[in-house]
Amino acid sequence: MSVEDSNGGWGPRGRRKANCCKVLMRKCLELIDVEASSVLACEDIEDLEVTSLRMIVCRETLCIQSETEVLFNTASS
Repeated sequence: MSVEDSNGGWGPRGRRKANCCKVLMRKCLELIDVEASSVLACEDIEDLEVTSLRMIVCRETLCIQSETEVLFNTASS
């Protein structure tokens, strides 16, 4: 993480904060990749915005057996 201001990165530029958010997002998506079947079967998936759902199901690193798993899991939610 880069720090450019005297507040340790949490000041006006907030680089550390932005980097932490990027790291958190990457870790969340990695977990979703590994647990794709469970995530897609969860009822709460229908509460996601379309853009968020598209971001998840279009990932090349999503660990699913086939594309039909995504189709059937999201359709049955």
